[in-house]
Amino acid sequence: MPRNRGRGSWAEKIVAGRYRRAGYRVSRNVLVAGGEVDVLAEKGGKVVVAEVKSGRSQRVGAGAVDKLVAKARVLGAVPILWVRDSRQLLRSAKKRAR
Repeated sequence: MPRNRGRGSWAEKIVAGRYRRAGYRVSRNVLVAGGEVDVLAEKGGKVVVAEVKSGRSQRVGAGAVDKLVAKARVLGAVPILWVRDSRQLLRSAKKRAR
């Protein structure tokens, strides 16, 4: 198990809980074409896929944003990227996410 897996799982639980409290039906660690989705939430026909980055040393670049968007497109979902600290986002990711 990767060193940050425990922290990642904890962060995914927090994100999933926020969606549940907002009335979404939530699944975690769902396999889809193109990989795994950390959190999949659905409410009233709206589908959200969330990628959760909780490790302090995890840097998020444009490639991660592209993968998330591709997974969301497969599901007809809205892509959401949750990061522990905005300093994790590289400039390329910030530009791509706009």
